[in-house]
Amino acid sequence: MMFAPASQAGQVRIEGDQIRISIGEMEGYGVMAALSRHNLLNATRGRTPDYLAELRRLGPRMRNAQVIIRDHPGGYLIGTIADVEDINALGLPVRIVGRSCLSACTLFLGARDVCVSPRTSFGFHQPGAAKGRGPIDQGTLDAAIRRAADMYRPGLRDWWLERGSRSKRLVHLSGRELARFGYRLC
Repeated sequence: MMFAPASQAGQVRIEGDQIRISIGEMEGYGVMAALSRHNLLNATRGRTPDYLAELRRLGPRMRNAQVIIRDHPGGYLIGTIADVEDINALGLPVRIVGRSCLSACTLFLGARDVCVSPRTSFGFHQPGAAKGRGPIDQGTLDAAIRRAADMYRPGLRDWWLERGSRSKRLVHLSGRELARFGYRLC
């Protein structure tokens, strides 16, 4: 069964007890919005007791689920971090494949169980530099850089702090290069 188009909130495909969630070409709260849209998650997002109880209830049904991220242009730092936290709470494996994973998409590298395609191009840039947004104050910028750094493994974190977070244009690393930072290849 196929439900929503990827451009709305991700695709959820249910085949027996197998749930596959594909996101890309969209912004914001992809994985959890997709689950909510298909009545698999009902509570309002947030770290409330109701929401956490919903995640625990959903856990057994998600046992064989996986998140597939393909050609994702990025989105919002806070929304993506919240998605990764929920993915980790559910114990979902993440596969990052396709041609590109840009901007906030790279935060999915913070999933506990993640693999990357050697051919996927990962694009990093200074927070707030994309989509023509105006400058952000230094305190907000520093906090965003630190928050993003917390999502990456140590080698990539160092590279991010030294290079990726300083560039206003996309700086690309391939999945093969990420393997040198300890990421597993798909």
